[in-house]
Amino acid sequence: MIVGQAIYNILSNSLTVAQHLGSGNRIFPLVAKATQSLPFLIYEITQDDPVQTKDGLSESYVRVYRLEVLCYSETYTNVSNIAKAVRRTLNRAPSYPATTYNTVKLQSINYINANEEFEADSGKNGVFRTRLVFEVRQILTD
Repeated sequence: MIVGQAIYNILSNSLTVAQHLGSGNRIFPLVAKATQSLPFLIYEITQDDPVQTKDGLSESYVRVYRLEVLCYSETYTNVSNIAKAVRRTLNRAPSYPATTYNTVKLQSINYINANEEFEADSGKNGVFRTRLVFEVRQILTD
């Protein structure tokens, strides 16, 4: 989905996120290669909700998406720091009434929740993961 281009733009231009991820491209849509070194991020749109209006669907103005950002690292401390940086970077990133990122106009990004996980079967000593969930509102036309 095109809204993913805006999310990539915001995350890849964040010095705070880059500080915790290290050098190189470590931000991926949907999946990272099995050989990708830690730490890294994966982002995905998991829901695309039409906005209802009195006249029916608001297909020509606003789309609401559910965004999940998965942060991966070999240590709990680092994955916590990455998640904090991502949350601060994305939550309320667009300025009122909207901001354009990579030709995609976003009205708002709001943090919803997070959960922590540990994948014992991944990597040499397991991998820590934090899943952050956001609501993203995209303006389609003026």
